[in-house]
This record gives sequence, C-alpha cells and structure tokens, in this order.
Amino acid sequence: DIFSSNYPNLSSYISQTNNKDNNNNNLDFKNIFLEPLKKNFEDIIPIIINAKHMGVVRSMADCLYKISVILNKSEYNLICKEKMNNFVEKELPNHVVSSILRRSAGIPFLMTTLIRSYITENYSYNFIKNLLNTSIESLLNNFNKYQDSNMDAAVHCLHILRVICDDTIIKPFVKEFYDNIIMNIIKGLQSKNWSIKNACMLMFSRIITNNFLLQNEIEMQRTLLTFKEYFYEKNNFYNVILDILRKNNKDSKLNDCLLLFVTFFTKLRYSKPNE
Repeated sequence: DIFSSNYPNLSSYISQTNNKDNNNNNLDFKNIFLEPLKKNFEDIIPIIINAKHMGVVRSMADCLYKISVILNKSEYNLICKEKMNNFVEKELPNHVVSSILRRSAGIPFLMTTLIRSYITENYSYNFIKNLLNTSIESLLNNFNKYQDSNMDAAVHCLHILRVICDDTIIKPFVKEFYDNIIMNIIKGLQSKNWSIKNACMLMFSRIITNNFLLQNEIEMQRTLLTFKEYFYEKNNFYNVILDILRKNNKDSKLNDCLLLFVTFFTKLRYSKPNE
C-alpha cells in the first residue's frame, strides 16, 4: 500500500529506476519494494508445493504469477528461471507428496506459473522457446534417470510436463517438442510399473489430443493430416512405431502401448492410394 501510493505507475517507475542516474530512487525502490517482494516469492513457493487443498494451490499460484511478472521486469529477472532449474535438479528427486496419484499436488502448478511469468511482451519468442527447451529437456532427462531408481521423482517429472503442455498460455509454444517427448516416454509406456505406465499414458494422451487440435476463435478444430504428411522428416519417430508394430504383429492381444498408437492412427486422415 505504501509503495502503490508513492509509485502508482509501476511499469513507468521500473523504467526510471533502470536509469543509472537515479541511484537513490533505485535503492529506495529495491529496499522498499523489490526485496520484500522477493521474500514473498520465496515464501509462497513451499506453500504451493506442500498444500493439500487445491483451492490454496491455485490462489497461491495466482499470487506467485503476479509477483513473478513484476520481478521479471527488475534486476531479479532470472530468479524464476533459476528457481525452476534448481527445483528440478536438486529438490524434486527428494520431494515426497502424500500420494503420486494426486498428480504431484502443487508441483506442476509451481513450474507452470514460473514459465507463464515470462510469456509477456518483455521477452522474445526465442527466449521463451529456449526456456521451454531447457525445462522440458531437464524434466525428460530426470524422468529417464529416475525411472528405475526413484519412481516418485520420475512420475513427478511427467505430471509437471503434462500440465505444462496443457496450459492455455504455454501450449502454443510447446508443440514442436511433442515428438521428442513421445520418443522419451515410449519405454515407460511398456513399463511393468503401473505408476510409470499410467503417467506415460496420461502424457501420451494429452500430447495426441493437443497435437491434432488447432485453437481458433470459434471452436477447436481437428487437423486432417495423412500418415505421410505427419511423419515427414520424422524418421526416428516413424521407425519406433514400425518397431512396436512388428513386435506385436503376431500377438492377438493388444498391449497398452500398441493400443495407444492405434488410437493415434485414428487421428490421421486416409492417405491417397498412391501414397
């Protein structure tokens, strides 16, 4: 309240404080506003992660988003990115929630909120793309790393990734990562561990749904690609699917992995005879 009464135009004031000639104002701004805001940022994160009530998680995530957007305009503009990387690499492997069946509780909301805070006019498409690339690669690497040794951490990684891919604001930026995600979860789709397999099936289903739907102003419309069009320049993905089909072509019982790919094929348009 004190800050808003003195500096009603936040964006304008941030621009002023970035001027080296305003050292006194800059120090004033940092001590009165940025430092307390940074502390609020740090304090809210454990609430989101550990809360057992979804209403609390969502409201705190909303607060964190607003704080993060402001910090991203200041000298603390990389704090959200650093928090994401640190959490996935150091904290996530040791984090335990009451049940992984609760879709990792507030952890996906934390990661999604931090990513969304960078999707503003202040940051370029390339910055957002690189941020997502780093985040997605880190989550997939940890999923592969912990799949056999730390099931909870592996499941957390996919639940986080699924919520990221399904977020309305982030979704337009992640489509180019879908094939890489599928390639990384194929082993998990065939896992004997139910939790790993279930997380992979949820991830696969979400990607397939998002991959074949385009958002327009009126309604969700299905894209009509042929098999050939979809797999153009996707040789690795194509060969993996062929391998799965070959391994199952003599078995009358469809396994879970093959069934998912059969569903995937139904999203494609019939090819012309010469294709």
